[in-house]
Amino acid sequence: MSTTPATTKKIRTVQESWSTFESWLKENWPEATQSINPPITFQELETLELALGYSIPDDLRDSLFIHDGIDDLYTIGTVGTTDTRLFLGHGGILHQWKIWDELLKNGLIEENDDTEFDAGVKPNLWWSRKWIPITHNGSNDHHCLDLTPDVGGKEGQVISVWHDKDQRSLVSPGGFREFFSDFVQGLVDGTFVYSEKYGGIVDKSKIKR
Repeated sequence: MSTTPATTKKIRTVQESWSTFESWLKENWPEATQSINPPITFQELETLELALGYSIPDDLRDSLFIHDGIDDLYTIGTVGTTDTRLFLGHGGILHQWKIWDELLKNGLIEENDDTEFDAGVKPNLWWSRKWIPITHNGSNDHHCLDLTPDVGGKEGQVISVWHDKDQRSLVSPGGFREFFSDFVQGLVDGTFVYSEKYGGIVDKSKIKR
């Protein structure tokens, strides 16, 4: 009996993902290239990490040193929805993180036994200071780097965090590099497109005609 060998998913380097992303934007949404931020400075990185209280993962740091996000346009699509998100730079990361942290400090966030969570994601958490927002849809929903995973999870994995849903889902077990690479591959293969109607990059299959 012959068997078909399993295909190995290609995971681009962060540099390769940015190069492919920029090329795609130039061809499909050229105005967006004007909003790509310059690299983060060492001083800005130090400010970010001091505020967080810990070092950020290497792949996120690598990305910020190429481009410090795209804060003012919705350039990150989400599979299965028309939800489109900002690709946060260091300022956006810190701003969103501080919003959640203030809620936590003021006792407005507690453990929630009803929260749904995937394997590898620590249960019953609505928010953790060890979650780093990397996208934002304008309604306080994010993809976050999870630096406090549960047993079986991996530090730096990407999870989805919703402000109004009891759900914390694992998106990319391999972390930021895998998350960014998968998104860029979605641009290349046509899963994601720019939609003027929705004001950003969205899942093509979910656009209502």
